[in-house]
Amino acid sequence: MEAYRSSLDKDTPWSPDVAAHIIYEWFDAAGTWFVREDTVFLSYQGRVIRLATDLPMKALLYHEAGINYAHRSSRAVWEALAASFYAGSTCLHTPGDTKQPPA
Repeated sequence: MEAYRSSLDKDTPWSPDVAAHIIYEWFDAAGTWFVREDTVFLSYQGRVIRLATDLPMKALLYHEAGINYAHRSSRAVWEALAASFYAGSTCLHTPGDTKQPPA
């Protein structure tokens, strides 16, 4: 993300979609995404984190990508990420499945 931010000049606006793509590619290479009952999870560095607007995912995005959810433009990044993660995830749900997501 820092390389992207530093590559911008006054004529090139910051794009939430480009930022989301960079973050998605990075997390996709570093972790495993999966969907269970329409909820996306990330298995990353020994933890399973639910993709949601709660503290664990916000903290991860802030720590790893410098994305502060409170900024208005960050919410656009968040929405693009959520759609990308859901579309690129492996679906683990089967009807009647009560197993927990893998650790």
